[in-house]
Amino acid sequence: ARVVRIATYSRSSTLVNILKQLLTSKQPDWQPFLQHIKMEIVCGKSTPGDEGVLMAEQDLQSWLQQQSFQQPGTVVRCTWMEDERLEQELQASRFDVLLVGADSIMSQTVVNKLHTERMVRAAQSSETVCSNDNGSNSSSSINEPTIVVCCADRWKLWDDIYPPPLEEDVFEEVPRDLFDHVIVPPPLETQESIEG
Repeated sequence: ARVVRIATYSRSSTLVNILKQLLTSKQPDWQPFLQHIKMEIVCGKSTPGDEGVLMAEQDLQSWLQQQSFQQPGTVVRCTWMEDERLEQELQASRFDVLLVGADSIMSQTVVNKLHTERMVRAAQSSETVCSNDNGSNSSSSINEPTIVVCCADRWKLWDDIYPPPLEEDVFEEVPRDLFDHVIVPPPLETQESIEG
């Protein structure tokens, strides 16, 4: 089975719900995929505040321990990692996806936890690790660039040209064009409820 590695940064209820829905999905289109993967979720510690530790231990690990997955091949491991090490592993293209949430989404920027941009740029730099001008880098046959995705609830959309008031030592603006995808899930009434 292929190991799919997902990195996250900071703590986001939207990301937690997305990961839970993925892991418990009963959609027929997902079944062949889920049967052939083992998933590893690594939350960056997210200092100051260490929200990534809370997301890993309180939001995901405790929930995973209560689950009995229908797909026998889906072995899920969730842990947290120091920010410096996560940045290094993102630069080395050791993750398939980097998922981050957002405190607000604007037309040109995304507001999220301090140091989000560092992680996003580290993941984007993985493209240069995986390939070079002549294509001779030996890692190109093993690793692929990390996909960088921002997900947030619809109420986080901010239509003002100025960002909301920011605590400079807690939040920062990240250019939207650094993300491969910025996703806003549909309203809650159109989603299946996931309890736990």
